[in-house]
Amino acid sequence: MSDEAFLSYNFKGELIDKFPFESDSKIKEKIKIANNAFCTHKATSLKERMEKLQKLAEIVEDNMEEDAKLMSTEMGKPYKESIEEIKISIAHCRFYARKLEEFLQTKELKVNNSKQKIYHEPLGAIYIITPFNFPHFQIFKPAVTSIAMGNSVLVRPSSSTPKCGLVIEKRFQDAGFGKVYQNIFSSLDQLEMIVSDKLIKGISFTGSAKAGSHIASVAGKYLKKSVMELGGSDPFIVLEDADLKKSVKSAVAGRFQDCGQVCCASKRFIIHEKLYDDFKERLIQETKSLNVGYPLEKDTDIGPLARKDLLENIERQVKMSVDQGGKILLGGKRINKPGYFYEPTIVEINSLSNILFQEETFGPVLPLFKVKTDLEAIQVANDTEYGLGGSVFGEEEHATKIARKIQTGMSYVNTITQTDPSIPFGGCKSSGYGRECGEEGLKEFSNLRLLWIN
Repeated sequence: MSDEAFLSYNFKGELIDKFPFESDSKIKEKIKIANNAFCTHKATSLKERMEKLQKLAEIVEDNMEEDAKLMSTEMGKPYKESIEEIKISIAHCRFYARKLEEFLQTKELKVNNSKQKIYHEPLGAIYIITPFNFPHFQIFKPAVTSIAMGNSVLVRPSSSTPKCGLVIEKRFQDAGFGKVYQNIFSSLDQLEMIVSDKLIKGISFTGSAKAGSHIASVAGKYLKKSVMELGGSDPFIVLEDADLKKSVKSAVAGRFQDCGQVCCASKRFIIHEKLYDDFKERLIQETKSLNVGYPLEKDTDIGPLARKDLLENIERQVKMSVDQGGKILLGGKRINKPGYFYEPTIVEINSLSNILFQEETFGPVLPLFKVKTDLEAIQVANDTEYGLGGSVFGEEEHATKIARKIQTGMSYVNTITQTDPSIPFGGCKSSGYGRECGEEGLKEFSNLRLLWIN
């Protein structure tokens, strides 16, 4: 990240644009505007908000191909994955356009011969800090729920994908939300100035556990509600009664989507010894079939990493893994072409202290570890600071029993970690707190009010 600006590079690593950090005074003015917009927006009917969300979905759908090309150019995601990401954003809008009235119904009780009403009210202006890896949906996910609830939002797009952020702001404004949605190009040094402002009522952050810990501490200092969707090192367990073909295909999809730059990707592969050798050989062949190329090429399965520092970190981790006894089964090298390309890589490890099991890997590297029993698989899966998601493959009843023992916010049986607008998304431990999506995500930035009538 630059010390002066948000820098936009293309997938070959060439600088295409830059956007200077905004001054303190400009940001403070935007906060005031956001608060004024909130005061108007919170008074709108749920029906009006639902209509605007539906219009937003239509606008995004009409511009999907253009926006997907921009995302692939600026971030390096294969075009077909960019299209799928935008489709999830559209589904998010349409879900709340259907469900908002149902979720925000007043609950009525009768206690001690009195009447009680319980309802949710919006908080105000929410500061949303987003990452580079899903530059569309990771904005839509918190912004749509916050706005649907009646809040306004100030969105800090990733410093790596500022042009995507600008386009998304236009889409919201074209849908009629006006200044309810605003971007701010803030520096890290301006964090406390923003969070401490009395008009900021909540903070949503998606990113690393290290950054999240700092942001959460600042939010706590000023008693601001926060939701933290942080890093992950999801276990992928293959039990002895798993469907081998399905588990291999799921492993490749779960690890190499978005070039492995996904918080909830499968990152630690824990395989029962009875299936280990067959799984390993099939995995190598399936991974070899992936096509590495530029993101706008039709047949590309894996594009480049988004930034030079991410490539260098993956190189460091793989080298250290080998130094610690890891064996490279496939890949393991940078690809010599313009852009930050790295080969899809499989590493066999023999110790839980190996860096590929101890650190989160944000790139196309898949580490394999063999276990003898279900109990060992559970212990290995839980031997991490992270607790976002996890997958268990095996006979349904057996796998479900194991999945219930994995310490995560989300567990998946015979499928990989995924999201849906209707399902709450979030983790535990160093993977954060709070939930996005679903009814639970809608109500995160709200005040639960009790009205007692005697």
